[in-house]
Amino acid sequence: MSQQLHFFNPSQTELDLELPKRGNPNFKNKYFAGKTKPVRIPIALVNQVQNYLESLEIGNQQSFIPENEVCKISVTLLKLDPKRFQYKLVHGSTGSTGSLREIKQWDSNLAGLILVWRDPFDRKTYVVNGHNRVTLAMNLGVSDLWVRYINADTDIEARAIGALANIADDNGTAIDAGKFFRDRKLSAGNLPKNIDMKKTICSQGLAIANLHDDLFDYLVQGEMSLAIAVAIGETLPDRDLQVDLYELLKKERRNISADVIRELADIVLNASRQNSVTLFDLGCFMASNALQLAELQAYIKQRLSRDRRLFRTVAKSRNAESLSRANNHIDRDKSAQIADESDYVLRLFDELKAYKNSVTLLLNEFADRLGNGENCKDDCYTAICEYLTSVTLRDLAA
Repeated sequence: MSQQLHFFNPSQTELDLELPKRGNPNFKNKYFAGKTKPVRIPIALVNQVQNYLESLEIGNQQSFIPENEVCKISVTLLKLDPKRFQYKLVHGSTGSTGSLREIKQWDSNLAGLILVWRDPFDRKTYVVNGHNRVTLAMNLGVSDLWVRYINADTDIEARAIGALANIADDNGTAIDAGKFFRDRKLSAGNLPKNIDMKKTICSQGLAIANLHDDLFDYLVQGEMSLAIAVAIGETLPDRDLQVDLYELLKKERRNISADVIRELADIVLNASRQNSVTLFDLGCFMASNALQLAELQAYIKQRLSRDRRLFRTVAKSRNAESLSRANNHIDRDKSAQIADESDYVLRLFDELKAYKNSVTLLLNEFADRLGNGENCKDDCYTAICEYLTSVTLRDLAA
């Protein structure tokens, strides 16, 4: 049993189909010649032939799409190949992370543009950025999507453009961004100018991209938290010291916050700069009061940052007068003064803690007391603040 179909070949495209001779030995010749005579195709091969011819026609149409052109195309024409076009470490066969699984209704106004790339070899259109949205559209029965064809010579270039688009939009994860930066050897110094390094995904990605290979693997495998990885990666550039520090931290029998680790890494960095790295014994250094110093520095900076935010918010509050009428007196001028003072002390403290001066002498004194079991963090905070608010810059420079 067979079925008759009319096939036309207006573009005179050469076919590449293998059909049994008993089905229709003259199929290629008739189609290539543009004849309108019905061509007999075995019914079992009808769908195969139709799909093939449609792909040829689509390929011819898409060959005229200008680069970076925005257009609306059928969802059925979008191909998903996440292993080829995504840097994400975790994805399914469609590249979807499931972030949109709770959405039950499609909204074209929120869909945005899907970045796609047309492979010059197979002429198919591949999704480069927007796998979650395309998967959602397929699941909800959406027929067409707006896409932008990107300009790239290879799939590697296309994948890089998609990754940068994700990072620029603050999408994906810091680990995805870090992997991309590592693979492309990108840093803050050579990052494209259209990427905002202040965005969370980007800043964290740059930090963990600087990690030693072993530490990056620990992060990917879940053996190290992202907060700790970022603290080490953004503070300590020496990768061997990173490993030594992390191994020593693992021996501690208590949890150490990322803020403390960031300060500890800063202390280690400053100490290593003042000594030959080959002679710098991190183990002996850690056996001193380094960890206590880090705890004090982190505590002081946290309190100063909190006071700055709190009093700056109060000073700018539109409700200050209303609270005053309710017998809750708020001195906006005084609050602004405290906020400015906290900001000044914070910046000054951050500068002075790295060098030998009166501030570091105070810190070391309280670090020894803390190491002996004394609860002296508040006393240290008060002493540092009183000193920095009373001393002049000329005295500090002397």
